[in-house]
Parts: sequence; structure tokens; C-alpha cells
Amino acid sequence: MTTFLEDERGVETSQPREGIEIILPAVTYRLATGTRDLVINGQTFKAMAGNRSGIQIAHLEGRGEVTLSLPAAHPFVAKYMAGGVPPRLVLINIHRKQAGGEVQTMWRGHVASMTFADHVANFSVPSRPIAMLARRLPTFTVGRSCGHILYDSNCRVLRASFQVTTTVVSANGRIVNVASMGVHPDSWAQFGEVLHVLTGERMTIVEQIGTTITVQQPIGEIKTGDAVEVYAGCDHTIGTCRDKFANVPNFGGLPNLPVSNPFFRNGLGRYQSGA
Repeated sequence: MTTFLEDERGVETSQPREGIEIILPAVTYRLATGTRDLVINGQTFKAMAGNRSGIQIAHLEGRGEVTLSLPAAHPFVAKYMAGGVPPRLVLINIHRKQAGGEVQTMWRGHVASMTFADHVANFSVPSRPIAMLARRLPTFTVGRSCGHILYDSNCRVLRASFQVTTTVVSANGRIVNVASMGVHPDSWAQFGEVLHVLTGERMTIVEQIGTTITVQQPIGEIKTGDAVEVYAGCDHTIGTCRDKFANVPNFGGLPNLPVSNPFFRNGLGRYQSGA
């Protein structure tokens, strides 16, 4: 029995097929290149229209990435076409199988962006290791407001302490009406997020009035009766940190930072254009 590399390099033995996995929190799409279905590791990859670009290896002037192209009719594309952005953390695996039966995973990465051209969706998928190595070093800026992300390791507020578990009464685009917000007032969840329990998808809340929530982008599969979790939001001011979260010791800003500068020619006043 030949190995994968022997088949890959052989003039007569190289008969590759590729299977592409699109992995979301609640569903996985598997498609195969060519006109026949393909079985890889016990999973069936359905033959359908779609292709990928050549694999670009990272170098000094660019990053390694693959472009995955799918027709607009594909359910993954249709699911997020209305929102205009792909969901967070969509994992793409590209497997290559030789006729001899051996399989190698040729690419693994998360969707970074999505564009449309002539009824085709193009997904940019940087290499996962390259994306991890390309992260910027952490930096801290100083301001009157807090620079921490709510609930992160610097903020230290416990997410579970500011959660409302409820159900969807109705959903229409970006507007989601829920059964209850408990005792919480208007704007309690503004700048927080809603979690659709069924799919695991999270979306930022831009406004909350009573039990009516406006999210940043529509949640594709949300429907009446679905369970959701609503989390409080923060405007990153010292007042909210103190009164809402009782978390002043972890506040990441300098609320008493002066807003005037004695070196401006207008004296101690606030900065003005042309000063």
C-alpha cells in the first residue's frame, strides 16, 4: 500500500479529491470537489459547486491564506447574506484524499472576511497558525473611560452574575422581543450581548427598551420560543462601573485625567481646534 506522499508525487497514482468542512457552533457543512460524493474519516462530503484558490504560503510581503468560493445559493452563504458578515469563529478544514485512501489535512483556518462577486461568495481564510503568530502585541492606552472588555480577565466581572435567561416572543431582522428582562431597566443590556442558545451565536446589543432588544446584525436562525441569554452591557464610565457592577478596583481608566493642558496657547482651557 502506497503512502499519501507517494501517491501525491506519482505521475500515474496521483488522483486527489478534496473535502471542505465549514464548522459552525450548531452545524457543519461538508462539500466535495468534483461530481461525486466523497467519504473522509467516515463522514460524507456532498459534491457541489464550489472551489478554492491555490494555497498561498506566508512570506515577508504577505500572509498565507486560501480563498474559498461558494455559490450564493449555498445555505452557509444564504444564512449570513442578510447580515453582510460571516459569523464569528467559523472554522474551515480542507482535506485532501488520494485514490489509495490516505487523507491529509491541507489547510485549517477561520473565516476572516466575506465578499460577493457575480453571485459568488468569496471567503478569505488565513492559516490558523499564521493568524496566531500575526497577532499584535498588547498595548494599553490611557483615558478617562475604561479600556477593558466587559467580562474579560482584566475586567473580572462575572458574566453569570449579569445574565437573564429568557425566551424569544418574536424576531424580525435586528429586533428581538423577549419574554422578560427581569427587574432590569431600559438600557441595562445596551452594549452587552444576546446568546442564541440553540446555535451558540452571540450578537452585540445596540439598544434595549423594556423587553425589546435591537442587535447589531440579524441572528439567522432565531425564532419564536427559542431560549436566549441576555447579558448586561457597559459604557465604560466610572459611574457605571461603580453603580452597576461594583467593580471600581478593576476599572481600567483614569477618570480624573485632566482635560486641559497648560501648554496650549489658549491657557488652561479645553483643547480647541487651532489652539
